[in-house]
Amino acid sequence: EFRRVLFRSSGFACMVLRAFGVIGKEDLSAQGIYDKLFQLSSQTTDCGSVLFFGKDDENIHHVAIAISPRLMVEAGGGDDKVITVQDAVKRNAFVRVTPISTRKDLVAALMPYYSTF
Repeated sequence: EFRRVLFRSSGFACMVLRAFGVIGKEDLSAQGIYDKLFQLSSQTTDCGSVLFFGKDDENIHHVAIAISPRLMVEAGGGDDKVITVQDAVKRNAFVRVTPISTRKDLVAALMPYYSTF
């Protein structure tokens, strides 16, 4: 059964990181994900890196996952006001693949230690 799920960037990143055993069931903000991964990751922009955007490392407000050195998948366009599918459509908020270079506020790119299956 197909279900529509609304995400902020951190909710989408948590779902991906949880699926690979990087984090537990906690629901973290973009800043919370950065704080958790910073000590446990290496810095690199490669497939699987978690990309953090914001003003600096204490003001992270967006997170995405690199799928190549140039591309990322992100839940973008939404904010706290996007609650329904209709809100998402109005705001053009959805999970999408975009070039990393479209954002100018990249703070860090961290490669977590993914569990292998």
